[in-house]
Amino acid sequence: MKFENREEKIGYCYVKGAIRYVFHNVAIAIIIIWIAILFANGFDFKTDNSDYDGWNRSGLKIHTDALTGVQYVSTRGGGLTPRIDIHGDLVYLMPNEPKGP
Repeated sequence: MKFENREEKIGYCYVKGAIRYVFHNVAIAIIIIWIAILFANGFDFKTDNSDYDGWNRSGLKIHTDALTGVQYVSTRGGGLTPRIDIHGDLVYLMPNEPKGP
């Protein structure tokens, strides 16, 4: 590439260096985030027994009514239903038990 004067060449090199610097740092950040996601999902961090594994999560959450102790299950879509045990009875916490997961 030919330049008319020295200032054009300096400006071109400055812009080229700045663009290279930005893309280099963005690429490093993307790689670090990608490795962190792989690490977290590979070791099943923050999963519970309703999740298949770190990649396929159910999104279910347990909520406990403060007055009655009855537990409810909510979904990502906003659905809410009482939590029941294997016999069809409501699951609830007694006043002395810790407040769930």
